[in-house]
Amino acid sequence: MDLRQLRYFTQIVESGSLSAASRQLFIAQPALSQQLSKLEAEVGKPLLNRSSKGVAPTDNGLALYHHARFMLRQLDQARDEVEAFGHRVALA
Repeated sequence: MDLRQLRYFTQIVESGSLSAASRQLFIAQPALSQQLSKLEAEVGKPLLNRSSKGVAPTDNGLALYHHARFMLRQLDQARDEVEAFGHRVALA
């Protein structure tokens, strides 16, 4: 499981479809589907229910989604802090 897969997964859940997520992520839908399949294989459970109307997270997918959002927010905050620290040091 890597951060890219988690970012892709959260976007799929938030978009409600792979095609919408692929457009928002600027990635081809087959490549996005492949990353999702790898993530599902790694966790050993289906993460999404697929239908003609789009996708919805399974219970396992919803649990992963909440953890992924938390981790990605933490990563963004860490990046922001490091960036801000770098600017403060450069200004000193």
